[in-house]
Amino acid sequence: MNSLPKKGVYRRPDGFTLLELLLTTALIGILVALIIPTLIKARQKVKAAECIGQLRQAGMAFISYADDHKDRFPMMVPANKGGTLEYQISGPSYLHFQSLSNYLDSPKIFSGPSNTNQPGTGINFKETTYLTS
Repeated sequence: MNSLPKKGVYRRPDGFTLLELLLTTALIGILVALIIPTLIKARQKVKAAECIGQLRQAGMAFISYADDHKDRFPMMVPANKGGTLEYQISGPSYLHFQSLSNYLDSPKIFSGPSNTNQPGTGINFKETTYLTS
């Protein structure tokens, strides 16, 4: 028996041709190029929703504080009663939020989801000077 193919019969070689590989690679590249912008937009929408949630939590903390302090916010309550009235003009602004610490689950809500600073690498409030008028 002869194992050679019959005359006129073409036997395709095993594997893919270079053209098939290039077309497949180009198609995958086009699909990735179409999907990446969509994923970026979705990530931005998630960050925006997280930011809105954090703002809501901060607002609820202010409302809870005011509810416990005769409808006054921290900047309207004297420091000896847990407020920041004395620091309103010349003090650092973070003290107003520091007085809300008992009303918050986490202080991270004051750092937005787009903030890339690691804890401890931001502004050092103790050494920052503030302009007073």
